[in-house]
Amino acid sequence: MNTIGKRIKALREDMDLSQKELAAKTDMTEATLSRYENDLREPKVSAIIRLAKALNTTSDFLLGLSDNPYGKESHPLNSAEIKLIKLFATLSSVNKLRLIERAQTLADMQNSTDN
Repeated sequence: MNTIGKRIKALREDMDLSQKELAAKTDMTEATLSRYENDLREPKVSAIIRLAKALNTTSDFLLGLSDNPYGKESHPLNSAEIKLIKLFATLSSVNKLRLIERAQTLADMQNSTDN
């Protein structure tokens, strides 16, 4: 069974966040986060709530009460999808439209070869 530290670390890495970035998002020090990830310390309830929000997960998953990190209704994004969204957010409106058109062309090409 995964520990809370392993779950925090796995989610952080899936989101391509450094310890420094996650620590800033959760208003904790890197040292504290490192202790949690290495199971040297157990986070308090307030820290679990901040971590769950920052990692787009549930407190139940962090605590090991659920094996679904994203809850019942949400659809998890893998690291490639998260990277794509981050890159997309940096583009101008014109380039966002261009990227959408290119993605549609690739999807159409894939669909035509699948059939």
